[in-house]
Amino acid sequence: MNRSLLGFLCLVLSLSPLLAADPLQKEKEEKKTATILSSVDLRFWGRAVMNVHYDTDDIRGNTDFATYITAEGNEEVNFNGRDTRFGFSASSKAGAWDASMVAEIDFYGTNEGNNLIPRLRLGYVKLDNANGLSYRLGQDWIPIAQQNPGTVDFGILAWAGNLWWRVPQLTVRKKSGKLEYLGSLMKHRVSTSQENQEDMPWVLGRVQWSDAGKLLALGLGTRSVDVDDASYSPFMAVLEFKAPLGGKASVKGELWTGAAIGREFIRYGLDYNRTATSEIESVGGFASLNLKAGSGGFNLGIGLDDPDDDDALAGGDTAATFLENQVIFANYKGKLGKQFGYGFEIMDFDTTQIDGASISANRFTLSFSYAF
Repeated sequence: MNRSLLGFLCLVLSLSPLLAADPLQKEKEEKKTATILSSVDLRFWGRAVMNVHYDTDDIRGNTDFATYITAEGNEEVNFNGRDTRFGFSASSKAGAWDASMVAEIDFYGTNEGNNLIPRLRLGYVKLDNANGLSYRLGQDWIPIAQQNPGTVDFGILAWAGNLWWRVPQLTVRKKSGKLEYLGSLMKHRVSTSQENQEDMPWVLGRVQWSDAGKLLALGLGTRSVDVDDASYSPFMAVLEFKAPLGGKASVKGELWTGAAIGREFIRYGLDYNRTATSEIESVGGFASLNLKAGSGGFNLGIGLDDPDDDDALAGGDTAATFLENQVIFANYKGKLGKQFGYGFEIMDFDTTQIDGASISANRFTLSFSYAF
């Protein structure tokens, strides 16, 4: 057979399924796909960040965000783009409920050097009812101690008075007028031997009053765990506040106390005294003042994390993180247009080490970002 004729026949055979396709069926499939997409509201956001840090001493060495001083005499300059984020949400109607999900990643992974892996930042599903009842299931910000200071630094006063983290949880809320009631079960995901032994989650409750920019909330939490054949009974109480001060100023903060407040609240190493098999009691908090100016604003604040010295040192234990850590910060955050942002921040650290030595240091940060 002529090669040209053979090639033509092969082409016809390869196109025959398309030629035979039902145009009406194709139109039905396209309409079905359009219907599925139109029933879900999709939203995307993200930002790219460049932070330049200069530390006068070793502020929790080899860590991009500041926490407490681990050693003196080690100056550091760090170019940090890890706080780049990408996220999306989807929402739809589910009978009397509004159903939605949120997923967000950043690049605070565990890779060495510049090979940064994405890390799950947020990942939860949510159900909201018009009667004020809502459920949130998945990894989200901790449901109590919800206030955060206005720092440029990613650490937002971790180990320095601010309780925060993003933790897997089952949380239910009920809004009634100016009040909101909350109940939650929350537990750090299992990644260490300690977390594997801590079977019971935190049981949390919170009552919030809010009106015209003012907020006052009380949160309580407890759990009971066994770690290395020792029993511990963590507990906590948190008072949150936020209020306008007239003009362009506002203030917010937290005050807290409790025992064995640890991994779920960015206080690794300050939960248990393993030698004395006792909880480490602590008090702390922060206050953050904001003053709007032009297209941005000034922020000034202070935070303090103060574990009980006797609990931290009982039995000769030297494994606790520190005896006290105080941070004062001041910054300006501005914008050029809606997307491009910039900031400059000074942080002053005073850490009392486990041996009683007091060390002071500073972090200077220059930040640039583009968000959408």
